[in-house]
Amino acid sequence: TFEYLYFGGESNSFNYDDPYPYNAISNSITASVNINMYSLLLSSRVELFNGPIVPFFEAAIGGRLIDGNENVSIDRTLHNGGVLPPGITFTPTSKSNSTRLESDYVGAYGCGGGGQNRQRRT
Repeated sequence: TFEYLYFGGESNSFNYDDPYPYNAISNSITASVNINMYSLLLSSRVELFNGPIVPFFEAAIGGRLIDGNENVSIDRTLHNGGVLPPGITFTPTSKSNSTRLESDYVGAYGCGGGGQNRQRRT
């Protein structure tokens, strides 16, 4: 059995101007986070013989991987007609940084047995 679960994500954006005179430089920041889980479980069942009650044995092994990703992007631009103080130069920049948040793997295994009644009822 394979499962994929998306636990959700959040994205926030905001803008602010650098505190230079006339607020000439604008910063636009976007931060987003999402979390996912992948699960794989392999199972098998062995029936020992046929009859009115069938004894069986089952076993399973697998695990889950839970991980998250974070992305932050920053765009810095000069307002149209913006004036910077003397001696300050500015180059528009755009940076993006993606980081894998801490992930964790959890293993699982199990076994069991029993009997199944296969008699037909009339």
